[in-house]
Amino acid sequence: MGKRVDPSMPGSKAPRADTGSGAPGHATPVESPAKRNGNIDESVLERPSEAVAAQAELARRTSRQQRVEARLAAQRAAALRDADRSPERLPSRDERRRGQQVAFILAEDPELGEGLPPHLRRAATEMLRARVIVVNRPRWQPPELDPRTTYGLLLLDGLIGRRIRIGRAVSTELLSAGDILRPWEEPCLWNLIPPEVDWRVFRPTRVAILDERVTKVICARPELAIAFSGRLYRRVRHAEYIMAISHLPKVEHKLLATLWHLASNWGRVTPQGVYIPFRLTHEVLGEILGAKRPSVTTAMTQLQRRGEVVIGAGGGYLLKGDPADWDRVQ
Repeated sequence: MGKRVDPSMPGSKAPRADTGSGAPGHATPVESPAKRNGNIDESVLERPSEAVAAQAELARRTSRQQRVEARLAAQRAAALRDADRSPERLPSRDERRRGQQVAFILAEDPELGEGLPPHLRRAATEMLRARVIVVNRPRWQPPELDPRTTYGLLLLDGLIGRRIRIGRAVSTELLSAGDILRPWEEPCLWNLIPPEVDWRVFRPTRVAILDERVTKVICARPELAIAFSGRLYRRVRHAEYIMAISHLPKVEHKLLATLWHLASNWGRVTPQGVYIPFRLTHEVLGEILGAKRPSVTTAMTQLQRRGEVVIGAGGGYLLKGDPADWDRVQ
């Protein structure tokens, strides 16, 4: 038998506690290097208990991070749900049967929701539903809505014209799918010479009403707010483009540039050329590009004679050639 060691004797040593195996000894455990450094130290693999503790600490950190991300996602979804709980209600099933239409805006116009994270896009598609009015008469008077809480009117399809008159001068702005209107802010009362404004319908048009409930959903997410406001600025850019066209030197150049501009928005590419699936009177074309109707008629005849514009079988315009040839008109 081995000699028993008495701890009270001078020079004797007490037995060391086993800190790695977990055996009794009640010694203070050594802090794991993995716990101190925030990652797994390969040296602790030789000490299994410390490796397990380090791995557990990393798992707890990952779990906390996931809980934080889940909480943020829930808060974003709640913001959309709260915005959808507006006192303004949607039409009931009976009202829809009587002719009241409803549109899911992001289903009709997916581009407006492209900035949303995928996990929010589906919920936003459901919440961004709006009442729809159908405009199919030649003249239209937009509904009167509260400008403080209504974002505007979104065109889902069709073609209408906003016609503005100052004295004998008349200008027409073409509007179609994707354009947003705020007609209650017209006419411009801040002008010393207020214009007269009226609306013409060139093709049957569906108009979604972005009322207070829809506006709250839009404002709940910056991605939606930016996308919808971008549609308002798009109208400004189109107006600037048409203004530049109106300064071209010849009416036939103005007309051809205007037709190509219409083709870039509504045209279809075919083997024969780019086809615009509607026609406008020479009077309306003149109001768009800034010329009198007789001058537009003469210019159209010249373009058709040169084969640059052909009236299609469906009644629209077929544009030949390449719009990149425009250096020759400068």
